[in-house]
Amino acid sequence: MINVSDFNLTDYLFNVSKNFNCLADENGNIMVANQAFCDGVSISKFESTSKNFLDFVHADDKQGAFSWMNKIVALNARTDIEIRYLTNSGKSEWMAWSAIKLPDQDMLYFSGRNIKNLKAREEKLNTFLNDYQKIFDSSLDVICSMDADGNYIRLNNAVQKMWGYKPDELLGNNYLNYIHPDDRAMSMAATEKIKEGESLTNFENRFIHKSGEVRYIAWSAVWSESDQIIFSVARDITELKKQQNAAVMHERRLESLVQSGSDLIAIISKDGVYTYISPSVKTTLGKQPEDYIGKTPYDFVHPDDVHIIDKAFEDILTNQKIDVLGHRYQDAGGNWRWLQTVATNCLDDPAINGYICNTTDITLLKERELRIIEQNEKLKQIAQINSHELRKPVASILGVMQLMNEESIKDELNITILGHLKTLTEELDEIIKRIIQNTHDDEAKG
Repeated sequence: MINVSDFNLTDYLFNVSKNFNCLADENGNIMVANQAFCDGVSISKFESTSKNFLDFVHADDKQGAFSWMNKIVALNARTDIEIRYLTNSGKSEWMAWSAIKLPDQDMLYFSGRNIKNLKAREEKLNTFLNDYQKIFDSSLDVICSMDADGNYIRLNNAVQKMWGYKPDELLGNNYLNYIHPDDRAMSMAATEKIKEGESLTNFENRFIHKSGEVRYIAWSAVWSESDQIIFSVARDITELKKQQNAAVMHERRLESLVQSGSDLIAIISKDGVYTYISPSVKTTLGKQPEDYIGKTPYDFVHPDDVHIIDKAFEDILTNQKIDVLGHRYQDAGGNWRWLQTVATNCLDDPAINGYICNTTDITLLKERELRIIEQNEKLKQIAQINSHELRKPVASILGVMQLMNEESIKDELNITILGHLKTLTEELDEIIKRIIQNTHDDEAKG
């Protein structure tokens, strides 16, 4: 778990949650409620302590809610319920509640979320499905009947849109005449099973459209023994097949990228636990993906880098994407590998419900960087040593020159040479001073 000093994460999440959260005794008397609960039922936090959880339950749902509360106490395990609850809208709205009895305490923890919109969507979906069924039954798909030999007896007008033929063009013709040659054998076998009394649903084959185009068809059919007729419904699934094939190819490409890529891709839950890690971990760290599932980064990170992981977990709570500083993970051989990670907060994505981590092995880069630093340090030391050593003879030369003057040397050529020598020696002394000063400046910056 994330160690955040001087900060009670549980209390924080309880209070800032948008869910209706409250603690109550085993009889449902509310002891404390979060702001979302109070705002949701239009009471103050002080007033909430004089209320019972059941006070806000719809009259028709109270008995069920009461039994549910008793179940929580009896089972001592988390239980869920959907009931109507009185909210600040003035109406009882559907809410999904989860509750559990706190360990070693005679208190119940309730957490509820408004599912009014979900219920509305469910109702719309049911209406849509009913309407769709009516449309389906009203012949948007091909509805046809065939005799025992497979000859068309009757067809609806949908055949013209789906297959390009008018009903009259197909009447009396055998359905196999229009089935793709490669699918005729299995279609004949399916027909025999139907006539033996076996219902057929979603049987797929390919139908040759009047234009010559191949269409994928899903069939549902039943056999009427008394009428000696096959009743069938045919649905065009060509576009669905294209989408499925495209989805399969897309999935294969993604799988190849994840499995063949050099970077590690991992998903870490809100609790900091690995729920997925790509197979490339075998190449990078020499371990199997299952070695990480159910564990946390703290199980693998270098002790000196724990603070980096702490900071990353803290930052990702308030940022969509973060860069995690270089940190070390131990590989299967016990060696420490330098890693660099970009983490993305995907808690709101139900398909992920966690943090996606893209990690690159930067060990070689880090080792090269450390070697450069080490070499620079050695060069500084050499520069300091050499500079100090060089200054000694230069200082001696300058000292001798101070003892010499033009009065003691009468020869004009020697006087000129002595002047040049003094100038060069002073310039050399200045160069050495600058080297020493630059070394000191670098040390101060470092």
